[in-house]
Amino acid sequence: MARTFTSIVELQGAMQQCCTVAIQNACEILLAELQRLIRSEFYDQYTPKEYDRTDQFFNSAVKEMVTDLCGRVFMDAGRMNYLEPHWTGEVQLEAANRGSHGGFITTQGRYWDSFMEYCNANALNILKQELRKQGLNVR
Repeated sequence: MARTFTSIVELQGAMQQCCTVAIQNACEILLAELQRLIRSEFYDQYTPKEYDRTDQFFNSAVKEMVTDLCGRVFMDAGRMNYLEPHWTGEVQLEAANRGSHGGFITTQGRYWDSFMEYCNANALNILKQELRKQGLNVR
């Protein structure tokens, strides 16, 4: 439905709100893909025998709005707290992208590399699609 604006400021505010929602939705889609890749490229490739999974790694995949018009999807190393003092969140993120499971075994999965490939191929089109859903004419 067409909408009438009485000022440029009103138009800018409406467009910014549409963009904010589109960015939030795009980040949600990208986060879901990152979580899918963590499952397929990491968790599904090895069943541990030496330790219990806590899903801290999976749950460290997060999204956040940096500003109203900037969102990001990332792995938050601070969300992981392992019993071994040398095994930090940063160590886990690096090890997992090499396919290392708890330092015991290495598999072929490279979750972050796969996610970057996915983003490079799809993120812009996902954002455009979400902007269109908000009523913006985007090419």
